[in-house]
Amino acid sequence: MSQQLEYDVATILNICSDGITDLLSDTLESICGVFKNASYSGHLLELDLIEIKLASQEISRDEAIEAVVEVIMTAGEECLNLIGVSVTPDISPQLMYKILDALVDFDVTEFPSTILNIVDASEDPIECVVNVLDFISSEESSVWYDNVEDVDVSFVENIRHVLLDAIDKSPPEILEIDKDLNKKRKLVKEIDPENQLVDYTTESSDLDTLLDSYSVELSKLSCEGFIKEVVALASIADGEPNKRLEAVDSIIEHRIDNPSERLRYNHFISKTKQSFEHIFFR
Repeated sequence: MSQQLEYDVATILNICSDGITDLLSDTLESICGVFKNASYSGHLLELDLIEIKLASQEISRDEAIEAVVEVIMTAGEECLNLIGVSVTPDISPQLMYKILDALVDFDVTEFPSTILNIVDASEDPIECVVNVLDFISSEESSVWYDNVEDVDVSFVENIRHVLLDAIDKSPPEILEIDKDLNKKRKLVKEIDPENQLVDYTTESSDLDTLLDSYSVELSKLSCEGFIKEVVALASIADGEPNKRLEAVDSIIEHRIDNPSERLRYNHFISKTKQSFEHIFFR
């Protein structure tokens, strides 16, 4: 962790300790991580001033927390403005992080040809940003239409240049991934960031094909790890959702064939399936 990011996180935790939810705290820290990757530091002085005012009791902790959120969100808006994107004033911190992570901390090495096709198929700059976000993030396009206010044509020109450059530097065969599968993978990683096998899945397949492809990796996992990976794979596989959910039970039963041992994992299996169930029915 860089010194800047260490400072960001330490300052936020010092000011906001016990005053905000873990989700908001983690989101603010993640936004600061994007600032660090983009070499943006416009928020640091403001955070410093808030900490000083809080220490001298010029402002209350609640006022300090409100000020921290405002500073981070304003800095996020400035970062986006630098690349030609404007968002609505009432955008949530969670969506602010997702758009910053997707557009400012843009990973050009992942599916550049697919994203270039999306850019070229868009009719105007706002549609371009919405379609790119729709592909990269787990949110639906309607969410981004509600929160992206304006996009300068320079953004489209710059992103095309970056993508074309990435394609030129890529190996001849570039793995592509369809939009629906990509969304499901993103959702899986939001539920279980440690999940690994969905990262390697770049083509839509039925569950049996996926299980065959990863049979060696699955055999090395603990029972809990096996359950989580199998449920995740089933959630992104092709086929009728209810049949895939039913298949999960027989697959796990085959792996954990001792009835008394399987009984120990019944609650964990049920809880895991429930966590991923909405992905099955997308």
